Amino acid sequence: MFSNLIKTSVPTNFIFIPFFVLTGFWSVFSDGLKISWSKNSSILFSVFPDEFFNNNLTSIFSILLIIVISILLISFTTEHFHGIMGNVLPTVIFLMISSQLIWVTSQGTSLISVLLFLFIIRNIFRVYHQANVFNLVFNAGFLTGLSVIIYLPSALLLIYCWFTITLLKQFNFREFLTVLLGFLLPFIFTHALFFIFGKEQILFNTIYDNIKLISFNYLNYKLIVWLLLFSILLLWSAINSSISGVLKKIAIRRYFYSFMFLILIYTASLFSVYDDKGMLVFMLIPAAYIISFSIASIRNKTVADVTIIILIVAQTFAQLHFGE
Repeated sequence: MFSNLIKTSVPTNFIFIPFFVLTGFWSVFSDGLKISWSKNSSILFSVFPDEFFNNNLTSIFSILLIIVISILLISFTTEHFHGIMGNVLPTVIFLMISSQLIWVTSQGTSLISVLLFLFIIRNIFRVYHQANVFNLVFNAGFLTGLSVIIYLPSALLLIYCWFTITLLKQFNFREFLTVLLGFLLPFIFTHALFFIFGKEQILFNTIYDNIKLISFNYLNYKLIVWLLLFSILLLWSAINSSISGVLKKIAIRRYFYSFMFLILIYTASLFSVYDDKGMLVFMLIPAAYIISFSIASIRNKTVADVTIIILIVAQTFAQLHFGE
């Protein structure tokens, strides 16, 4: 059955991953490359010349980033969720959802932050299984600070780190301070470099410009339809996972709640006045896992097969052109 192939050994699934990549990104090449690499939301990229962001190779690099993140999800799933959903189901879901971001026009810099986010949650989730966690929370804080330098709106990950640490283990104020120390280090080094090269004003201007109000543009009807379908799928998955018994293990349940919290804070930011479209990409990893929880909980293999196939057809159909 198709669902069995999705959840079996990694070598078997490498037959299917290229298929999802092709069906997920074919419209990129048929309708032009659309991922934006605007430097407006990036401290690090603010010093790059505008010509750097007008190169189509940067969009190809964005697609490669999505594929790299997907492959890394395999090892992450094996480490934390292998018992309930196998190896690559979150990777498949991630590819399906991320393929839509091409025509949503996501910020390319947010993709780099999502790659760092995968290593952030790897450190955070290990907190649950270890007694001495200061090195883990410091690494999480440092990677969060690095992510913010690359894409400023990812500062919300600091809140996520604190929430998840509290969720996974007993509250310890020193660990919160350790996360904050790791978070600040990249800013200290970045400010020093900008100061040395006489670019300090660019640093201040970039931060100021991102504090100003930025309205999210919902005028694209395809984006509205996609967000509605995505929301319905995510809500159904969260409810189905909660009542299906998949979350009986305490660790899995706490991982699930941490993913839900991340989706909530980024959803709230999407409807605020301080956001741009790049924030959408930060919901891909937690959404991929929550949807995977739900599909993995379907006991009837035929139903699971049909669900996966519907997702594939839907994400491909969403990219068809309607005479625009």
